[in-house]
Amino acid sequence: MSFLPNANKEIPSYHFALGFTDELFSPERKARLLTKRRLAVLRAALQYFDEELMPHGIGVIRPYFDEPLKGKPTTSEIQELRKFLRDCELQYACCDSASNRLTGLQLSQSVEEARLMTGDPATRMAVVLLPPTG
Repeated sequence: MSFLPNANKEIPSYHFALGFTDELFSPERKARLLTKRRLAVLRAALQYFDEELMPHGIGVIRPYFDEPLKGKPTTSEIQELRKFLRDCELQYACCDSASNRLTGLQLSQSVEEARLMTGDPATRMAVVLLPPTG
């Protein structure tokens, strides 16, 4: 387990990937949560984007962005993102639904572990991607 400082403060947006989920664990609702498997799919998609689309220029990749980018993404930018997603640590934290504030100091390796710490199966979960150390 890891510890997150300032647990009672609002959570900085840069700690999140794909936001929150406050759903219970029926199979169709669990799909809204970033998991290690889904992170692997994102890495594979980004690798394909980098290797197969980037060499063909902005005209080919522009339709894939859901909002316009200022300037074309660079190869180094994509490489850096690929490295971050490969090396980051996926963790989970419990949040208060009303305030979006962490309810504890600890991050968990799994959603189940995080929910056990609160004892409340309806606790809202935050997905946290921790940058690699070192």
